[in-house]
Amino acid sequence: MKIDKAATTPLYSQVEVILEDKILTGVWDEGFQIPTENELAETHDVSNITIKRAIMNLVDKGMLMRQRGRGTFVTKLPTEKNIHKSEFIKMNEEISSSHNLLASGFHQAYPGVAKQLGLPADTEFVYLERLGYEEGELFH
Repeated sequence: MKIDKAATTPLYSQVEVILEDKILTGVWDEGFQIPTENELAETHDVSNITIKRAIMNLVDKGMLMRQRGRGTFVTKLPTEKNIHKSEFIKMNEEISSSHNLLASGFHQAYPGVAKQLGLPADTEFVYLERLGYEEGELFH
């Protein structure tokens, strides 16, 4: 995957997709120390601030961890949660459940995810980010 400076997608988002793909496809395993910001900036021909923003987005997603004075490392990927849990509750059960929708929209599948699902890389999907509550408690 290569950065397209003429694209309307911000450069940091393009870099983020490239780095996330390396994590999701196992090119970079858990504990792997990723290249420095300077090395990544040179490799992708973008500024350090572009790299820093892409990395911080992946830190926010829990895919990378920064250690001051040591570097940036791939973290253990979170296990998939069942977001449909409340839809499978029997009608006669008295369980209070609800969800808070945090974000939604249409996104293009990351190349690594599309590959794992056997889909073309340009496949679009509906993205939902939500918090689930059951009897007033956050799902874990």
